[in-house]
Amino acid sequence: MTWATIVIDPVLTSPKTLTNAVAHELGHTFGLLDCYSCKQESTVMIQFKTVNASNEMDGPTACDVVQVKRAYHVLAAQLKRLPQPKPIVVDEGEEPVEDDTPVVVPKP
Repeated sequence: MTWATIVIDPVLTSPKTLTNAVAHELGHTFGLLDCYSCKQESTVMIQFKTVNASNEMDGPTACDVVQVKRAYHVLAAQLKRLPQPKPIVVDEGEEPVEDDTPVVVPKP
């Protein structure tokens, strides 16, 4: 992923809930998925009950941090198994060779 867009419903007007929604959406940028079966206050990725009702999660929990670390650990292991690219060989050219070829400059 090289970019993402976060869209917050303009119906959301509660500052507390807006903070919770932004924290939730930023969790997605770290690879976290929605967790609607998780216990209340266990993750920032918990579901909101209604549009302007806070989920009481202002930021990531210890569980969220563990999940992100696990995801990055799995990703790092996958990257190690990828075939390594061949090194790029830089052609440094050749040394100039002295020769006795005459240089002809046309007259204007």
